[in-house]
Amino acid sequence: MNGSKAQQSRAQRSRQRYRRAATQGSGLARKLATIILALTVALALLPYGAFAAPDDQTGSDPLAASPQDAQPSQDSQGNDSDSSGAVSDPDSDATSDGATQEGSEEALAEKDGQAEQAAPTTPEQSSTSLAPKDVAALVEGAALSALGGALRPLSTEQFQFEVTVASGDSFTVPAYGFGHDYDWHIEWGDGSTSDAQSSYGGGSSSSLQHTYSAANTYTITLRPNGSEYAWLAAFGFGEGWSSTSAPVADRDKITRLISPIKPSMTRTQEQLNDGTAPNGEWSATFFGCKNLIMGPAFTFDQAAWAGITTVGDNFASSMFSGCDGDAFTMNSIFNLPQAITTVGEGFVDSMFRECSGAAFNMNSVFNLPAGIVDSVGNNFASELFWGCSGDAFTMNSIFNLPARITATDSNFAGDMFSYCSGAAFNMNSVFNLPVGITTVTSFFASNIFSYCANNVFTMNDVFNLPQGIVTGEAAFAFGMFSGAGGSSFQINSIFAFPKYDFSMHQGKYNFANAFADLDANTPQQLRTITSIIGTNDRHPIRWPATFMGSSAFFSDWAFCDEAWGGGHVEQFQFEVTVGAGETFIIP
Repeated sequence: MNGSKAQQSRAQRSRQRYRRAATQGSGLARKLATIILALTVALALLPYGAFAAPDDQTGSDPLAASPQDAQPSQDSQGNDSDSSGAVSDPDSDATSDGATQEGSEEALAEKDGQAEQAAPTTPEQSSTSLAPKDVAALVEGAALSALGGALRPLSTEQFQFEVTVASGDSFTVPAYGFGHDYDWHIEWGDGSTSDAQSSYGGGSSSSLQHTYSAANTYTITLRPNGSEYAWLAAFGFGEGWSSTSAPVADRDKITRLISPIKPSMTRTQEQLNDGTAPNGEWSATFFGCKNLIMGPAFTFDQAAWAGITTVGDNFASSMFSGCDGDAFTMNSIFNLPQAITTVGEGFVDSMFRECSGAAFNMNSVFNLPAGIVDSVGNNFASELFWGCSGDAFTMNSIFNLPARITATDSNFAGDMFSYCSGAAFNMNSVFNLPVGITTVTSFFASNIFSYCANNVFTMNDVFNLPQGIVTGEAAFAFGMFSGAGGSSFQINSIFAFPKYDFSMHQGKYNFANAFADLDANTPQQLRTITSIIGTNDRHPIRWPATFMGSSAFFSDWAFCDEAWGGGHVEQFQFEVTVGAGETFIIP
């Protein structure tokens, strides 16, 4: 190694400090100190040619002269020296014992010359000088080793979305998420990054917020810092996201969803292995995001969800509720996981409630999982599309309720399409309630199509209440078509109220207002009230007003019992047989 003794001493002191720091402290502080001192060695030696490339590097090992590999030994005076034979200064003052500061450099230079004569370098020793690129590799290796892998590459798992902001606007990543923890690396899209962590879940922290200096649309990328399981479970606005935890206005800044949804985002490794399911996985995640659109790849990743058959409560309840901007609609591939067979309560309750913008519509593939069987919990699909009143919205050709469900809890499909009054809305040809259901609870299909009124809406040829119902609770068909109708509306030829033991009907308002107050543009119905309720001797005691306000639409309304909402005109019918020209006088 060439250069003055003073130059070597500076490098020697750096190496000593590196060795002392590497053996002191613990935890992250010790590891960071190791990195800093490794960089100090490189910076101290670089200006003095310590890393200049030798004339012949054949067979050289760039790590052979690494500061980590320099092991201290002792000379005859008991002073530490490194493998090159240079003596360390135990006082760390760059002077020999007994020498003044002014004469130290000359004395060190003289000793240096003696040391070089006593221990000439060999070709192998001279080849250990490092080029600058080797210094970079050496320091990187030392840093990664010191942190024990903590500087591993960023996870390839990610969730991306776009925000559109004005100059000086801030945005806070929503972390409502049902009280889940989060540990995220956030890339803000403008070159800035931050790390955000919570050990208790919910709320917000300053590391979740970022201020943008320029108006633009930015892609935000979230990645897991720790486990790659259930790492995104805390993400979402939630229905209760308030200005105390993040600005409500931030809902309107999210403008595009990019990444597909995978089960590992919301499920632990144990849950993925044993098939159990958390609650609220995507509940209210984008609640009230008025300016949102779906990017072309956004959906539940069907391949990733293929092995998932069970979901917990509120899987996608209110997921997009209130996303009522004029541009919001489903992209061409968005769909629920189709392998699901077992669900908890509130499966898709209010999922698209009040998505009333001009563009909103079902795509051609969206459907409820057809494999859902047996019993389902409360609010299965209640208010799923409530108030989707934009002129583009209607059912696609395949949408249907799962046909193999045999028992439901309350509010199964209540208000499912209520107030879908846009110009295009209509039933498709296959939509129906599950025909195998024998037990229904309260509000089973109440208001399912109430106030769906336009010039195209009508009942398809297969829609009906399950005819095998033997047990029903209060108001299970309450208001089904109340206020609905329009110039094309006709009750199909098979629709009828179930013919169960009618004593259970008493006092429960099961069919109250089912066809009350039909839209004024509705034509005369081909069906009679009697054909719908069965026989005219089935009189509920409590007032259900099933056909109240619809006198103009049913030919037998005047003779229907007033308990059904009819005119209750008494009548007595009998037959007579007469010959030609004969008259008959009522006795």
